[in-house]
Amino acid sequence: MFRQLSRMAPLILAALLVSRPLPAEVLINEALSLNLLGITDEDGEASDWIELYNTGPMTAHLGGWGLSDDVTDPFQWIFPVVDIPPGEALLVFASGKNRLIGELHTNFKLDDGGELVLLSDDDGEPKDLLDTGVLPPDVSRGRSPDGGLAWFFFSPPTPGGPNGEAFPAIAAAPLVSPEGGLPDSPLSVEISSPSPEAEIRYTLDAFVPDEDSPLYTEPILVDTSTIVRARCYEEGLLASPTRTRSYLFDEGSELPIVSLVADPDYLWDEDLGIYVLGDDYQNWWPYYGANFWEDWERHAHIEFWEPGGQPGFTQEIGIEIHGAWSRANAQKSLRLIPRAGYGAELISHPVLGPDEISEFHFLILRNAGNDWSKSHLRDAFAHSVAGQFDLDVQAYQPCALFLNGEYWGIHNIRERQDKHYLASHHGVDPNELDILERRNAVVEGDGFHHIDLLAYLETSDMAADSTLAHVQTLMDTENFSIYNAVEIYLCNVDWPGNNTRYWRPRTADGRWRWMLWDLDSTQGLDGLVDFNCLAWALKNIEGEIPLPWATFILRRLVENPVWRRDFINRFADLMNEPFLPDQMLAALAEACAAIEAEMPRHLETWDRYSWIWDYHIELMQNFLGARPAYMRQHILEEFELAGTLTLGLDVDPPGSGSIELTEIAVDSTWSGSYFLGNPVPLKAVPRSGYHFVSWSDPMLPGEQEVLIAPDGDYSVTAIFGEGGDIEPRAVINEINYHSADAFDPGDWVELHNPGTSAMDVSDWIFKDGDDGHAFAIPPDMLIPGDGYLVLCEDLALFQLYFPEVTGAIGDLGFGFSGGGELLRLYDSEGTLYDSVLYDDAPPWPIEPDGGGPTLELIHPELDNALPESWAASVPPFEHGSPGERNSVFEGTGVLADETPPARLALLDPHPNPFNPATSLRFGLPAPARVRLSVHDVRGRRVAVLLDARLDAGWHERTWRPDGLASGIYLARLEIAGQALSRKLVLLK
Repeated sequence: MFRQLSRMAPLILAALLVSRPLPAEVLINEALSLNLLGITDEDGEASDWIELYNTGPMTAHLGGWGLSDDVTDPFQWIFPVVDIPPGEALLVFASGKNRLIGELHTNFKLDDGGELVLLSDDDGEPKDLLDTGVLPPDVSRGRSPDGGLAWFFFSPPTPGGPNGEAFPAIAAAPLVSPEGGLPDSPLSVEISSPSPEAEIRYTLDAFVPDEDSPLYTEPILVDTSTIVRARCYEEGLLASPTRTRSYLFDEGSELPIVSLVADPDYLWDEDLGIYVLGDDYQNWWPYYGANFWEDWERHAHIEFWEPGGQPGFTQEIGIEIHGAWSRANAQKSLRLIPRAGYGAELISHPVLGPDEISEFHFLILRNAGNDWSKSHLRDAFAHSVAGQFDLDVQAYQPCALFLNGEYWGIHNIRERQDKHYLASHHGVDPNELDILERRNAVVEGDGFHHIDLLAYLETSDMAADSTLAHVQTLMDTENFSIYNAVEIYLCNVDWPGNNTRYWRPRTADGRWRWMLWDLDSTQGLDGLVDFNCLAWALKNIEGEIPLPWATFILRRLVENPVWRRDFINRFADLMNEPFLPDQMLAALAEACAAIEAEMPRHLETWDRYSWIWDYHIELMQNFLGARPAYMRQHILEEFELAGTLTLGLDVDPPGSGSIELTEIAVDSTWSGSYFLGNPVPLKAVPRSGYHFVSWSDPMLPGEQEVLIAPDGDYSVTAIFGEGGDIEPRAVINEINYHSADAFDPGDWVELHNPGTSAMDVSDWIFKDGDDGHAFAIPPDMLIPGDGYLVLCEDLALFQLYFPEVTGAIGDLGFGFSGGGELLRLYDSEGTLYDSVLYDDAPPWPIEPDGGGPTLELIHPELDNALPESWAASVPPFEHGSPGERNSVFEGTGVLADETPPARLALLDPHPNPFNPATSLRFGLPAPARVRLSVHDVRGRRVAVLLDARLDAGWHERTWRPDGLASGIYLARLEIAGQALSRKLVLLK
């Protein structure tokens, strides 16, 4: 019977839920899926639970029965030998702990968003089925009377006892107007109920209204910062959800403002409050046993406003105290937990900035941890500067928090690095991950693969190339290298025995990667600019911190000469470019400026002196300025190197290519400091339209990739020649969408291949904005190198006006809108290859809208999605230039030389499509701080290639995606007030 049930359509399954229960003596009697303040299990945790009830006259024996939240798997969890006497209940915690002795715990949890719970006997026959539905916090769903047919809501729930007062429905929530905000003048707050039978109770002190709260009868005058909370009560129904509005008068800030409202008992009550010591704590720091050391979740309401008071989002939410020892600070970190039971499963707003992801399963309002009210920046700043590397970092946005209407100081909004973070940033399955922390402690999945890695490192000859090759199949050794280099350079003295987290996808080729995690104790927190963190990270003394297990992987890897060489060179690369003191100090100044105006109020709130902040900023400045010299000395000592040398690099002619080192690439005259006795790999990478010729040093082999080992200062130039192979591609290059009345060849679009070899576009599809308008390019259709293909609405009409154009095909069967339209080109696999959404209004050129000219792309390396990349065709091509170079092509200056461009420019990636790497070339008209990042089609940031201050001129960066799937990505170049983007197509 179960096999038949598992194949039933959802509608049939739903019908079971409203019919009488299946014949059975044991039924599901009550369930709770969002337990905050109710019964706790033997661990003191408020777990979900399911109550079974025996309606029969005989004792029920449940040994071998199944309980499941997956109707296709009735034996997801199997009962041990356990009995239920007649007329009695059995409580099973749905905690995921999977315990069969003492209290019973299933191996699954209940989803507060609603799910099916199946009870099956030992033959797999279904005995009862419950759809829990979406349940508010601390509200259960159950039968009344026990074992009866009808289902009700219960508040309070009644686990293990007779079901209590039953409610058939929940009253509708009140409507409160206006929305919360930051007013500067008195306002009138009106509250109404969707039901005329309901009465409205309200509070102005943040407490959740109850039946004894004031009765709402008339609008409420609000002329000072006030929290208005309202709830509807209706005879026979469960009280409604509470609606909350925060009115914070004259509370402008340069930061986003967050209002968090929770019943004061949830914060300050000795028994319930999560922010207080409670009555069972150790009376010394960090006060273990205090309430704030419990992982208690409490129901709250959050409102978010952008700087300037622009509304962001508002919703019900769960809150918990977050962190380790920083919980003992007067100002604590708070974890924000959206749930369906509160109203929404996600926080859906770009709270970390418009270019970051905009959907979150969790967020953290962080108090800056060990750096609390010192610099308040160290961890956030470390993550921001490390975000330019292939590392998992937490984005950061400071905000001003108000707790129950009271100013609560600066909190740093941060992502939580968990399975949902990895799904958002890497596109992996969040339920198929191994996530570990510290010494193989399992967060998700299991640690067996990591144990195997450790065993291989322990027993293998680490000097052998074959050993390193195998290790590289188990872990991302480059990621581990830059991760350690950043931690050591920034001098994290609370690591590596602590604050480590690492992960892998549970796939055949899944490799371990490391996350940057909690860098509060860095950058001279204790004035340790000269601390030898490299020796610390390689320490191997039993019984001393850090313990040998924490340094084991790094110690073993540096035994391999190739890995050690690259590890040392990564340090050099860090200090030569991204971590140069001038660049780091400029970035720190920018970070300070973001919170400087808010810090005095924050410090005063927490009785901290302003000089403390100034002092710690000065410590950071001193650290960032002095650290390179100490770091170089530590490397010389640890690896017994003879000294340093100055390496000079250049490219000739300027703008023709770049030279890649271990972690960075340079594309102009440049010099840096490296280490004697540690060879440096160089790779010459020509840009589009050039090819590698040679190195200026005739003693070097004539190969693009060389390994140099100079015995003193050394300079070399990569020489490139014009006319190198250019990858073929198809670009929407010219558009005729509204011809002049006197010259009307019909609508047409030109595809251009700027490559040096032919581009096969056989069976590709061209569409406009209507999916029903699709033109299939014929088989065996090639666009020659530096050639063109024109797609015509009416081929005969087009040839009448342009008889000299041979590369034209048609008929499309559709034309283009004169008011702007989306034009799309798909490859033969159905993947979107190129698209242009043109318009007939500024900033797009307006002359092509019936005036005679066409829209022409200024240069095929410009982003054709941007209106500034297009111009109207000019005489003698006033009606366009189909089949030949665009009339506006000449003299654009986009083929970069050493001269800075007149405006910000981001050229077409090369190659594109690509695998395994592509280069992004961009030009700056003036010195600026630049951020170059890559995002997926959902807007999630997957890489930061650059976040630094650069000089005016042309620059290039290479992107090597690791672990990302084939598809379309977006490169985004940003300077203050401007942003450009380019499409990237990764093919694997």
